[in-house]
Amino acid sequence: MEEVIEDFSTALLDATKIRDVSHAAELLVTWAEMSFDAKSLVEWIPAHKSNAWERSCMDGSTEILQLFISIPGINVNMETYPGWTGLRWAVQCEHLEIVQLLLRHPEINVNCAGCNV
Repeated sequence: MEEVIEDFSTALLDATKIRDVSHAAELLVTWAEMSFDAKSLVEWIPAHKSNAWERSCMDGSTEILQLFISIPGINVNMETYPGWTGLRWAVQCEHLEIVQLLLRHPEINVNCAGCNV
């Protein structure tokens, strides 16, 4: 199972890096058709410590992030390596549109520290 999620997660990360919204959506649909939870794929933090959620916030991929936010139960406060949230990455990388999108989410925690616990 871990190998399957690693392969899909890597493909999703690659789609996010090039801002390929349609391929990212296809991957999420295929993942769901395999009876897996889409949020687990987006939230998966592989051995290289970067995931699609973090990458979308770092790169300013608004459409990809909107796709991810639409997934029921997605953790908008998830921390990735080195313990930063998507909001912190977006601020650090000066992606105002991503910051605004995250701040509009009702579950965002601007004081998040240890939110994955």
